[in-house]
Amino acid sequence: MRCIGNLGIRLLASAALVVGVMPAISADSPAHAAEQPHVIFISIDTLRADHLGCYGYDRETSPRIDAFAARSVRFEHAFSQASWTLPSHMSMMTSQYPHVHGVENDGMSLSRDATTLAMVLGDEGYHSAAFVSWVYLGKRFGFHKGFREFTELLPPKDKVDSATTAAFKAAQVTDKAIEWLKNKEHRKPFFLFVHYFDPHINYDAPEPFKTMFDPDYDGPEGVGTFGWLRKYIKGVHEKPNKIEPRALEHAIALYDGEIRYTDEHVGRLLDAIDETVGLKNCLIVLTSDHGEEFNEHGSMEGHQWTLYDEVVHVPLIIHPPDRTAAGTVVQRPVELIDVATTILAWLDIEAPATFQGEDLKPWMDGRTERVADALAYGEIDRFNKKQFVRTDRYKLIHTDDIGKNKRGVPVQAGYELFDIREDPTEQRNLFNDLPDVAGPLMWVLEQHRRSRPEATTAPSQRRPKREVQLSAHELERLRSLGYVGGDEEE
Repeated sequence: MRCIGNLGIRLLASAALVVGVMPAISADSPAHAAEQPHVIFISIDTLRADHLGCYGYDRETSPRIDAFAARSVRFEHAFSQASWTLPSHMSMMTSQYPHVHGVENDGMSLSRDATTLAMVLGDEGYHSAAFVSWVYLGKRFGFHKGFREFTELLPPKDKVDSATTAAFKAAQVTDKAIEWLKNKEHRKPFFLFVHYFDPHINYDAPEPFKTMFDPDYDGPEGVGTFGWLRKYIKGVHEKPNKIEPRALEHAIALYDGEIRYTDEHVGRLLDAIDETVGLKNCLIVLTSDHGEEFNEHGSMEGHQWTLYDEVVHVPLIIHPPDRTAAGTVVQRPVELIDVATTILAWLDIEAPATFQGEDLKPWMDGRTERVADALAYGEIDRFNKKQFVRTDRYKLIHTDDIGKNKRGVPVQAGYELFDIREDPTEQRNLFNDLPDVAGPLMWVLEQHRRSRPEATTAPSQRRPKREVQLSAHELERLRSLGYVGGDEEE
């Protein structure tokens, strides 16, 4: 959703989508496909925007990404549509809000009639391939829809326990992607999706990255693992432990080490792209699905529990094949659902009617600098039910009154309003002080609530949700990182 004036049209579209109205897409490949640029989509899991140098971070966590941003278009205020991996990535690929694509929880898979970016590009003559390194981007959840080649880089069953991240490292993911690049003739354009999981807890980068930012630490072992983190999660414990300042400092250093390690291999991938097909012939997107919390709001939530900026403000960098926009910084709030629509617009391909994102190309090439009426929206419906709406200055968060969350902890329901310009860390709730600001934003959230399928259609008319039956091995992978229930005590 982009502006209040267009809200009614977008919400009507949402209501149509949840009852299964889908566009027809031609299967014919256009003759000009061979002349189109290649499309590369890089997603780095759990990457906060404000921990990158190009977004103002003071540690040297991202020299390769910073250099890439300098010759690309960087979006200063990009927001994910959810604060955890599964719904956020589905929103990227379908250009739909989570309540529209319906994959809001572990047990749900993408609908058979959903249209994805990979499907549209495939119908336009693109050869598509994906390399993913986490369960939620796997075939079980429907993320593979439209990809001709789909590689799940997950370790063998006997290599998963609570001390592992249950995912391939960035070096291995990059090796696979580079091997694919070098072994293909690329006679027609390709769409390559590459997913890195490394910044996600557990923070366990290989040396020298693990100790790069805190080499003198000599405190307790286990900092930066999920077993350590869950002692401090307010959503799990009504009275979570207070984190020791030195341990928090070390956890952040470990997280930054993971970013620097991933940055190194993103750089390798970009070099290989340049060597094989040339960066000038590519439209490249680099972003993240969500960020990470580090006690900014009184507990170590990690992510998936809240919607503060530390978990929904993500990097978004787009490198167009036309270098005329190099170095542009867009200040307007944007959403990750805009990415797929923008890719298609750059390729002069009409977006399906199901895509809810907006074309950002006018802001990329300088045709407009309009900011004031832009909105970003996101939601979670997992352990808690929350929504947020963000303008260039204000942010409103609503928490539903559900009594206790799914872990049995009482929920503090209500509204929080923040003046981001004056209070960028969202510490002072101004909801009762600024009713004229809160009112229109409350209306936006209410329209989204009313567009949910349970509010717009009779049960017999709703598009059925596809449930996923996870194996014991997959459940253990998710449980090891806190995604599904289990014993919450150490």
